[in-house]
Amino acid sequence: DFDRRLGEAEKRWDAALAPYRGTKVVTYHRSWPNFCERFGLDVIGYVEPKPGIPPSPAHTIQLMATMRREGVKLLLVEPYFDEKTPNSIGRETGVPVLVLPPSVGGEKPITDYLKLFDHNVDAVLATLQLMLFEATTEMKLVQPTFIVAHPTDVSPLARANDANPAVTDRFELF
Repeated sequence: DFDRRLGEAEKRWDAALAPYRGTKVVTYHRSWPNFCERFGLDVIGYVEPKPGIPPSPAHTIQLMATMRREGVKLLLVEPYFDEKTPNSIGRETGVPVLVLPPSVGGEKPITDYLKLFDHNVDAVLATLQLMLFEATTEMKLVQPTFIVAHPTDVSPLARANDANPAVTDRFELF
C-alpha cells in the first residue's frame, strides 16, 4: 500500500514542480541536494560555505552578487538555523526565504514521509507561483477580479477550492 501511495505522490509532486525545473536556488548549506536534484532545482550557492562555520561578510557579498547575476528565485533554510543572515540576503536580493522542515515532525501536521513532501513541494510551488503571478499578472489587473487556483499558502484566509484544497479561489480589489 505504501509503495502505491508513494508512486502516486511522486507523480503528483513531479507534475507540480515540472514547470519550475531549472529554477536557481540557494540553500543554507548542502542540506537539500536530494530534494533539489529530484525536482530539478539548480543549487548555485550556499549561505554557509562550510557546515558549522558562519559565512564571512566577503562570502555573503559574493553570494548576493552571484544570486543577482544568476537570477536566483528561492533561498531554502531549515527551521533550526538562525534566519538573520538568510533574511538579510533575501531583503538585499529580493529573493524569498523559504523555511522548510527537513524531516517528519518538523511541524505538527507533518506526521509521515508523504506529508513531509506534500508540505515542502506545496511550499516551494506556492512561493514560485506567487512570484510568477506578481511578476506577470498582478500589475495588469485594474478592476475587481476573481482569482482562481491561487496558492493557499499565500492566501490562508481565502476559501479553499472544492476540487483542490492546495489552491484558493478569491476576489481581489486591484
